Amino acid sequence: RGNELKEQIDSDTSMDRRVFLRCSCRAASCLIAAALAGTSLSGCGLKTNMEVMQAPITNGAYRLSLATGAPLSKPGMAVFLEHPSIPIIAVQASPGVFRALSGLCTQEACNIVSYDPARGRFLCPCHNAQFDTNGEPKWGPPRRPLKSYVTRVEGDELVITVQ
Repeated sequence: RGNELKEQIDSDTSMDRRVFLRCSCRAASCLIAAALAGTSLSGCGLKTNMEVMQAPITNGAYRLSLATGAPLSKPGMAVFLEHPSIPIIAVQASPGVFRALSGLCTQEACNIVSYDPARGRFLCPCHNAQFDTNGEPKWGPPRRPLKSYVTRVEGDELVITVQ
């Protein structure tokens, strides 16, 4: 399982030891600064303004409800799917148009922490990077787009294929 996880991380984020250490040090610095100042961690990439969900991967896919009142039931809404090796952000970019993207920035594998629905941009706090709802970098140092995943609607569910 360890080798499989490492291969998944390597293929999804190209994370090497240097990137891991840089992100770990940044997270530790944020924790210390937040503890001393008594502030939120949202600017450190440890919290998000999107609804955080923990959906299991079943048969190689996430399945999310689109029923009325569900987090993705309205256009412009986005969620962050927590998973140890495959964090994903999902958004209803426009009515009936869904996208699923890697939740890790392509610059240093930091979590994408927020979504600005008015501008249709996902934000990464590490370098103030911005990505559009197609995963294309629009601001900051990232040059590679976020990995995208196949989505389809089945009844009142969004299915995100991760294999």
